[in-house]
Amino acid sequence: MAPEALTGTVNEKSDVWSLGCIFHEFCTLKQTFAASTSAQTKERIQNEPFDPISPDYSPELRELIWLMLKKDPTVRPTVAELLEKPVV
Repeated sequence: MAPEALTGTVNEKSDVWSLGCIFHEFCTLKQTFAASTSAQTKERIQNEPFDPISPDYSPELRELIWLMLKKDPTVRPTVAELLEKPVV
């Protein structure tokens, strides 16, 4: 769940966040913001950084995931902006 969705605001950039979580989970083989309870998960989403993916992955992929998981949706890329990235 994107940080803005926790406050009831969902838009296209929330989908970008979700896709970023999926990419992150594919690369790390673990949940991006895993926690024991939903309250802890919300806290992690809102206030904690995600674990970086391995440097074995390309810098372009690591940057893409980093951009998609920006907590502030105003600086998170749109789908159109993602499609312009050579790595995509």
